[in-house]
Amino acid sequence: SIIVVSYVSKIVAVVAAAMWCKIGFKNSLKLSIAMSIKGIIDVLIYSRWRATKLVDEQAFTQIVLSMLGVTLVATPLLQLSYNPKIRLRSASTKHPGFKSIQSMPTNSETFRILCCFHNQESIHNLINLLEASYPTQASPIITYMVHTVELMGRAAPLLIPYKRLEHTNASSSIHQMMRAFENYSENSRGPVTIHAYNMIASYKSMHDTILRLAHDKVVPLIILPFHDHRGTVDHNLIAPIRQFNINVQTNSPCTVGILVDRGLSCQLSSTYYSFNVVVIFIGGADDREALAYAARMFGNPDVRMTVLRIILRSKLEGGNQEEEIEAKLDQSLIYEFKLANTGDECLNWHDIEVDDSAQAMSAIKKLQGNYDLVMVGRRHMEMSLRDEEMVEFVEHPELGMIGDMLASSDFWDGMVNVLVMQESRGLGYGAFRSDSARFSENIYE
Repeated sequence: SIIVVSYVSKIVAVVAAAMWCKIGFKNSLKLSIAMSIKGIIDVLIYSRWRATKLVDEQAFTQIVLSMLGVTLVATPLLQLSYNPKIRLRSASTKHPGFKSIQSMPTNSETFRILCCFHNQESIHNLINLLEASYPTQASPIITYMVHTVELMGRAAPLLIPYKRLEHTNASSSIHQMMRAFENYSENSRGPVTIHAYNMIASYKSMHDTILRLAHDKVVPLIILPFHDHRGTVDHNLIAPIRQFNINVQTNSPCTVGILVDRGLSCQLSSTYYSFNVVVIFIGGADDREALAYAARMFGNPDVRMTVLRIILRSKLEGGNQEEEIEAKLDQSLIYEFKLANTGDECLNWHDIEVDDSAQAMSAIKKLQGNYDLVMVGRRHMEMSLRDEEMVEFVEHPELGMIGDMLASSDFWDGMVNVLVMQESRGLGYGAFRSDSARFSENIYE
């Protein structure tokens, strides 16, 4: 009875204190349950009490069993009741900030990007992507570089600013990777600030900390490396990294880009830089984010741009109200992009009309050019449930139907880098409208 009274008293006290601090009742109750969970330190304390005869064997057994019972009950309760996505949405409503690239004022605000990387193979293309993003005095770039380290068994993720790791060996791989970003920041053609972090956690829970960092820093864009990097990623980490990417896509409050890095990129030096980009625009929120990012890149005089706009003839006849709104948003952004770049010889724009997704795929495969990057949105409402038979052949649903084809070895022999963009809000319909969560069950099979 004394043990029960102690737990109840602690829960009541924590709830009262939390509500006095203006925390809601539900969150106060969750906090009190979490505070009731005990760990190995408590067991060591109880063992010392027993050794010093402060408690006898019977009392020690009752205390440990009660602690075990509370932990067994409280842990699944918290897992079922705690949803970080709801918390991020609530916080985003109070402090909206920039949720997407389109919501940013054109080249007049600091452009913040959060990049994750797992090994040194992704560094070169990330640096090229930052340089192509056109840092200027009016719109500098602040990048939060997070090196992810898998460590099973941690109770909570650990995010450490790199500068605090004073014990790091100068010859270690981590130091060399971080030093590469520092060198780029010091020698970039525009103002680029790098904030480096090490994330030590299980990939299963790592996304929550990444999304909190993105929200706290008001980041409109998260860049994630694709899990399949030509065999350079440990085979045992492929499934966890893929699940990590899907978790970020599913819960992100901002735009997410997955970079399929094929190890090929342009040469970046202090005297010469050239970047050739092609954007595939079919329509929808994700493609608009890709075109908005491309518009920022195209301000860079060293970037050449090709835009392939694919128009489905069936859409020319109109559709329902939501489709008409999406079409107007697409046309508005296209008009703005063309107006800003009229007469620019570095821009090639092609409009192609097709009847179905098969013709769209054929048109994309006919693209000719020495491109450093192909950009495309993940979801396309124009290519939705009418082509369900094609969705069955998608190997990586987190890339979308077009992105999966671009990332395959069948497209230009797998010799091109691909950036697949996804806006934070979900489309109302489409082949992947139920988000990536429903695909995650098959990843570990």
